[in-house]
Amino acid sequence: MDRGIVYPGSIPLDTDILSPQRDAMIALGWLLQATMGTNTGVVGLACNPTSPASMVVNVGQGAIWSASEIDANAYGSLATDTSPLMKLGILPESAGTNFTLTAPSTSGDSINYLIEATFQESDIDPVVLPYVNPSNPSSPYSGPSNSGTAQNTVRTQIVELQLKAGPAAATGTQTTPATDTGYVPLYVITVAYGQTTVTASNITKASAAPFNGGPFAAINGSAAEAFNVADAATATEALPLGQAQANFAAINGSASEVFNVAAGAGTQAAQFQQLGNLNGYIAPAGTQTLTTTAFGKAVQVSDGAVITLPAAAIPGGLIYLYGGGVGSYSITPNVGQFIWSPSVGFASTSTATLTCAYGESVLLMARNSFEYDIIGGDILLARNTAPQFLNPLTVPDATATEHAVNLGQAQTDFAAINGSASEAFNVSNLYASTGVFSNIQVFTSSGTFTVPAGVTKVKVTVVGGGASGSNCNGTTVGGNGFSGAGGGAGGAAIGIYSVTPGTAYTVTVAAAQTNGNSAGNTSSFGSLASATGGAAVAFFPSTTTSAGSGGGSGTGGTYNFSGGYGSDGQAGSAVFAGNGGNSIFGGAGRAGLNGGVAGQTFGAGGGGAYNSAFGIAGTGAAGIVIVEW
Repeated sequence: MDRGIVYPGSIPLDTDILSPQRDAMIALGWLLQATMGTNTGVVGLACNPTSPASMVVNVGQGAIWSASEIDANAYGSLATDTSPLMKLGILPESAGTNFTLTAPSTSGDSINYLIEATFQESDIDPVVLPYVNPSNPSSPYSGPSNSGTAQNTVRTQIVELQLKAGPAAATGTQTTPATDTGYVPLYVITVAYGQTTVTASNITKASAAPFNGGPFAAINGSAAEAFNVADAATATEALPLGQAQANFAAINGSASEVFNVAAGAGTQAAQFQQLGNLNGYIAPAGTQTLTTTAFGKAVQVSDGAVITLPAAAIPGGLIYLYGGGVGSYSITPNVGQFIWSPSVGFASTSTATLTCAYGESVLLMARNSFEYDIIGGDILLARNTAPQFLNPLTVPDATATEHAVNLGQAQTDFAAINGSASEAFNVSNLYASTGVFSNIQVFTSSGTFTVPAGVTKVKVTVVGGGASGSNCNGTTVGGNGFSGAGGGAGGAAIGIYSVTPGTAYTVTVAAAQTNGNSAGNTSSFGSLASATGGAAVAFFPSTTTSAGSGGGSGTGGTYNFSGGYGSDGQAGSAVFAGNGGNSIFGGAGRAGLNGGVAGQTFGAGGGGAYNSAFGIAGTGAAGIVIVEW
């Protein structure tokens, strides 16, 4: 850093005052570059809602550093200097900077606002300065040559903030505006239709925000240069060796052996759970309420006992319960919770109390603080009388009469149906001799099916689209628009038809719905078979009635099916789970807090939304057309 030299008796110059300021700025700039690099960065500038909450957010004190040049304009009597230099801009005001946001005017829309920042240098604070009057020193001039001209007295370096609004669009599809040239993004604030206050949950840091987060941009040095850190408290913080040794097991093996554990899996119980094992066993006496210590353990329940699940559920936590006697037992969730179960073999997809018969065990997983899901246990097999495998099942060669046989073993060990025992058995011979359909083409979008050469019969399955569930706009149980109904499933038609090789059939596949309260679309195979979509659910935003819609119907098939009805959402003060209707493939979307779940498989109806001022229902699933020959 340069330092000027002055002498007693010498006439002072304006550069004697200006040069030290420029020299200090240059020194600070090089210190910034040495520690932070040459990329733009920011520190501080926290964005928070007001208290009490309003449609205003505040960006607090902070700083920005950015690549610039020493002086693009003359600095007093000092000439311009375009040498590159890192510069520091400051937002010093303790009150920060306020920005007012406006909600979109169309129902169902949201807007993303962007707060961006840039380094700004400018000359400000003009003042009419006194100048020496050589003719009469006791009467100074006002301004240069007594012109009365005001001159800037400060060259300021600040953080310049700016708010940009993106285009309003349907919630979930809105986009964030692009960052302007010369600016860096800081925060994205999402505001929905009807919103009257902004909370911390609406504010997120922009993905490219250059927040430094600490005193140095990077640690530059070899791996041999050790440095100290405090114990880590969050998932993104570095931890010291001692904390790692105390909380994690050593990995014994080569570098190619990789395994994953959830954050915080520092106890032996959590490590066992990560490996799919239970760690520990408890046997509560009679009716009891479990605590969080039951997660990861086997729980033996006595005859007739009622076990209440932990109130403070740990997301992803597992509890395995089984009967310890010869009678039934019950499992009930805590206040405000429910147990979700598969629809096959159960009275409904959610239940307040689950009664288990003798011999039935159940494995529960806490999805969140208010829901437990049945994911395993004997109860699934005991209550599902027609289990199906959705994907191919791989089995070894059968060695006992009760074993399943794999295809390779069947082809090798068994004779062909249309030949002697010495002829190899294969699938193509089976199809040729029995007329069973051996080829399949699946249409998940509209297209054309041309009958292949030699084909005279086809089997066609047509499924219409599922209807979306009903939105909701209420948060008072039993009040207007609190619980939306489920959408009906698409109908289906299945038939075998005589065809001519080379004939082209137009295939129409119902597209999935994109909004709540929408009817499902129709699927068809030429003029031979068609299936309508589930009926639209009426949305009654100012009433306490929301009835589930009916399913679509199939026509033209050897077998025609109607889609399942959607469940009612609300009838007066009575509130129901507005689950969607099942298609012939099942897969209905369930009702959901704030937003329903979409139909999960072809033709299934979407679930209704409940308990939200702007709940969007689950959308109906697309249809499908399957052709076999």
